[in-house]
Amino acid sequence: MSIEINCPIWGENHKATLHSPWVKSEFTILEEDLIDSPRAGGLYRLTPEAFAMIHHGRLTDKQKAKLTTWLYDERKRGTKSPVVTSGILDSIAYSNSTPSLSRSERDYRLLRFLVNKTENIGDQINVGKYGEMALVVSESVGWLEVFFLLKHLNDQGFIEYEDTRNPSKCIAVVAVKGHDRIEETETPLLTNDEPTIPPTSLLTSSNSSNSILLVHGQDNESKQEVARLIERQGLEVIILEEQPSKGRTLIDKFVQEASKVGFAVVLLTPDDEGRRQGTEDTLRPRARQNVIFELGFVSAYLGQDRVCALLKRGIEIPSDYSGVVYVSLEDNDWKLRLIRELQAAGYSADANLI
Repeated sequence: MSIEINCPIWGENHKATLHSPWVKSEFTILEEDLIDSPRAGGLYRLTPEAFAMIHHGRLTDKQKAKLTTWLYDERKRGTKSPVVTSGILDSIAYSNSTPSLSRSERDYRLLRFLVNKTENIGDQINVGKYGEMALVVSESVGWLEVFFLLKHLNDQGFIEYEDTRNPSKCIAVVAVKGHDRIEETETPLLTNDEPTIPPTSLLTSSNSSNSILLVHGQDNESKQEVARLIERQGLEVIILEEQPSKGRTLIDKFVQEASKVGFAVVLLTPDDEGRRQGTEDTLRPRARQNVIFELGFVSAYLGQDRVCALLKRGIEIPSDYSGVVYVSLEDNDWKLRLIRELQAAGYSADANLI
């Protein structure tokens, strides 16, 4: 059954098509239902709980824009029809754990969108021709924001654009500087002296993967307990030392194994001690240096909303990773909180299997 509805996320004036395997006597949304909404960038699904939260919670327009851009990114990562759960709404819309994009990030995403729509340098692009995708990719509430971003790109010399304030007459030309900006960012040149780690933007993250990366130090007991918890959810645990080397260097092995997963759990356990040099400060427990490095890598690569750090109480927390979710292993509910983080990332995790 296919019927025309208002987009559940954006409401009136934004039509969508509901594809449902069931004939319904009244309008409800089930997880099996597939929603195709141009304003939301394409296909998505809603759990009944998420639908109720949207229907009754009345998301702000900015929260809708954040959710829409998350859906777009999930599709780019390979998830054809991302599922919006109540946990995802909590993370994206109702909390500050997933911050809004900065203006520079929105500029860059819109510029990349324009470059991808250009076959030859100098081609004119009718931005309005692509419907509302310019709004979707740039986390914009309305066209006025898109016009502002286009003007900013024009002022920086990345595009040539005449501000018509009319989507159907919104014509832009990407300048050579704009093409160079995208090429330099996404395909940097490597010399023989540089590491052969592929840049984050060139890696293909499997955020729809059934695998979870487990980063750990020397606390084998905690490692085994967390690994078994994840496995009980029907998910595969990837532990670096258990994977075949295949002639790879350690860093290449880590990067390639990380590209297979959609979520990482990082164990911060007190395996080392340290203090600021030249002081008599008390030695403080710290995680191993390789664990801190890998925490930084997966946070940048997967996104902070797809990383959960489990720590022992009293351990020194890295100051630069403030957006990462930290859960104390000494808390009675740490297993439940980890399950919630997996659910928020779109995994079918069940608290009854703890």
